[in-house]
Amino acid sequence: MTAAESASSRRNTTTASPPAANTRMLGWVLGISVAIIVVLGIIAVAIGVRSTQATDIPRVSDISALTQSGGTIRFSWDDPGILPGDRYLVQVGTDAPSLQRRSSFTVDGAAGQVCVTVTVNRAGRTGQPSVAKCVGVEG
Repeated sequence: MTAAESASSRRNTTTASPPAANTRMLGWVLGISVAIIVVLGIIAVAIGVRSTQATDIPRVSDISALTQSGGTIRFSWDDPGILPGDRYLVQVGTDAPSLQRRSSFTVDGAAGQVCVTVTVNRAGRTGQPSVAKCVGVEG
């Protein structure tokens, strides 16, 4: 190989290297960009599914209260459109909530005020709670 051919060969080698490095870098950038877009898409779908599922659960409204003999109070409400398997989560004040199927709940009235909220539970998820219904109890 002559000196001119050797110099020409080195020039071709040095000029061929940067485009290959640029191509590799472009591949990495595109790959990372696609991965980020896929992750953001998955997050958006998950948020969309959760928000539509929460709105599919009906909300209890218009809770009525009837004071009965013996000092008990019977709270009741109309079926807001529950499905088989749905339950009502009844919360009385700060007591532990009760999970049930009936659309009524009876409590012993103690002196003061008794408040109840009802939430529909569907497949382990709860919808929006009702507006609290409060009844004053004379002691």
